[in-house]
Amino acid sequence: MCSAMRAKSREELYQMVCEAAVKGAKFTSTTIFLAEQGNDFFTLAATAGPNIGIIQSRMKIAAILLRFGSFRFV
Repeated sequence: MCSAMRAKSREELYQMVCEAAVKGAKFTSTTIFLAEQGNDFFTLAATAGPNIGIIQSRMKIAAILLRFGSFRFV
């Protein structure tokens, strides 16, 4: 049975898909962003690979800058 079939939540499924892409398909990193109705920005759902720390830290920095109005997407 595919490990994604054992996911107990959407969050767990997203993480399993990212990890499968990195381990099985040999992707260097994989990230899933979700678009939410009424929100102008994507939400980080899951990420896997050696760059996970970089992705998460940049998302936190962007969120802080957005909160204070110092960051604009081009």
